[in-house]
Amino acid sequence: MLGVVLWRDTSDEKALIWCEDHGDLAVCSRKGEATELSLHVGDCVQFDLALDCNVRLAQNPRVVQPQMYPDIADRLKAMARGDAPAAPKARKGNVISFAAARAQKTQQESVWQMA
Repeated sequence: MLGVVLWRDTSDEKALIWCEDHGDLAVCSRKGEATELSLHVGDCVQFDLALDCNVRLAQNPRVVQPQMYPDIADRLKAMARGDAPAAPKARKGNVISFAAARAQKTQQESVWQMA
């Protein structure tokens, strides 16, 4: 399962993760384990999901992309208050807008037909 860390408690070594299936939040607890919890708010993580007494547990968490959504907790709080959150920052990548690509293709086809 993939998710985003919404909250982290360093003293208790716990974190809450918003899951990609939009179900209940998952709890990640590493207290008493040899490795320290190295998750931070906004990290995109992959984990194994387990259920214990109706509580979703995130086990074996691995950071996929650190700080993918660093302001997610603040944005969710603003939405809960009814404030309009600022638009997310544009990211660089190879995402193609199908509507724009289709419009450009249509323009090119009409130019070829006119020629």
